Amino acid sequence: MGPTFNNDRDVMRDIGRRIGRYRLSRYAPPVDRVRRSLRWGWWLAGLWMLWVGVISEHSLLRIWRLAAENHSTQAKLVSSSRQLDQIAATLRHPERMIESTARREYRWARPGERVYIISGERPAPPAP
Repeated sequence: MGPTFNNDRDVMRDIGRRIGRYRLSRYAPPVDRVRRSLRWGWWLAGLWMLWVGVISEHSLLRIWRLAAENHSTQAKLVSSSRQLDQIAATLRHPERMIESTARREYRWARPGERVYIISGERPAPPAP
């Protein structure tokens, strides 16, 4: 049979030993120094990722935005370069530019050239 206790003091001492021995181990994970240090490591890694990704002056978010801005600026530069090339091409041959402007805006024709007018809406007369 089990041990016999003479008084309540022995019973309480036995309960105290059991609690000290088990320390509620089934409700709490065991104390492990590696896991405890890893817990701090995860916090530090998370803070570092926040710093690198969002907060710092050279963050990944800022780099991403600058790359998008760079892309749009490059597109504008290419467009402006094409326009400049077209202007330069027209300035190399000013006769062509003058003739196309006269034909388009003032509806002029060369001597001896036949002009065909297609019926329909009448074009507006050129402004003087």
